[in-house]
Amino acid sequence: MLQDLNQQEFKAFIWKLENSDIGEGRERIPSSKLENSDMFDLVNQMWKTYIQQSVEVTMKVLKQIDRNDLVQILSVTSSGSKGKLCG
Repeated sequence: MLQDLNQQEFKAFIWKLENSDIGEGRERIPSSKLENSDMFDLVNQMWKTYIQQSVEVTMKVLKQIDRNDLVQILSVTSSGSKGKLCG
């Protein structure tokens, strides 16, 4: 899913992940761990931080950056695996 974001959307995704409420008392990934991240670094950090909730967090942030098309695809194909985020 993240590979479908353009560079500006990817930056917005990271910004929203760092700065918006992702809900349910979830911890935020420190900015220092996201700085200069590429897609694979981001997925790795999300997986380490959110484990099985990575897909849910991804969907929430995608909604915040108005990529509801990707939310719909992810909700249909999601199996909760980290591989779905970047492939």
